[in-house]
Amino acid sequence: MTITTAVSAPDMTQTGSELLADAYFKWLCCASQEVAAAFGGYGLLSGRSDTSLTIATGTNIFVLKEDSAFAKGMYVKATYARNEKIAMSGIVTDYVSGTKTLTVSVEEATAIGDTYALWIIHPAAKPKLSETTNDEIRLEGGSGNGSTNTKIRIFTTVVVNTGASMTYADSATLGASITINETGWYSVTASDKHVTGTTYFGVTKNTASPTTTFATITDKAEVLALGSMISGGGQTVANAIVLLTAGDVIRHHGNGSAGTSANEVYLWVRRLA
Repeated sequence: MTITTAVSAPDMTQTGSELLADAYFKWLCCASQEVAAAFGGYGLLSGRSDTSLTIATGTNIFVLKEDSAFAKGMYVKATYARNEKIAMSGIVTDYVSGTKTLTVSVEEATAIGDTYALWIIHPAAKPKLSETTNDEIRLEGGSGNGSTNTKIRIFTTVVVNTGASMTYADSATLGASITINETGWYSVTASDKHVTGTTYFGVTKNTASPTTTFATITDKAEVLALGSMISGGGQTVANAIVLLTAGDVIRHHGNGSAGTSANEVYLWVRRLA
């Protein structure tokens, strides 16, 4: 196994430290690739980027200098090469090998609003469940559906609305929606009830069919959770634990019927991690 000779780690207080840092991290990336190749060809799990970014939560896109093996769902940290205290961390939502384009949904960041352009990106430990805020939105009191989005429930009562991970909105025309602000794992639960007939309802994500009955949605990627009520009525619960990305919009989606007692129709979303 041949490994490129190491260069000295840079002292960022020295004149010309940016060039020293660039040489050091170039060696680090090359050495990582050489070690990976020697042990079965596993891809490089680190990267350098000169992309100028203004630090913020949400979607950030880095163009890497070398190809990498980053994959969707990984938790990574991007650190400014001159100051390790300046960093962004979050979940990889996309990586395109051909263009070396890494998309990260940033959940935590320091120095928000400042702009930097020399980044080192590497895998990081995702915060433990006990260290995260269990943000929660719980709605009840289904009172019909939107006049425009005719298959999307409207709610009368907000039981719980805590944390910054999600934003709830309700409209007489568009119905209720919950927008995801931070990428993560979420528990989604919905309930509905109808007196008669076989009815399907559930929770959809980014639906392009808010006037289509839930049972006839053609794009199944929109469906997060499914519930059904057998002929003769009854209350049914639909639930799922799903990975949602910042910007996703979820809705209580049915067939446009009014339903029955208000407290038997609800939507409950809670962030887990």
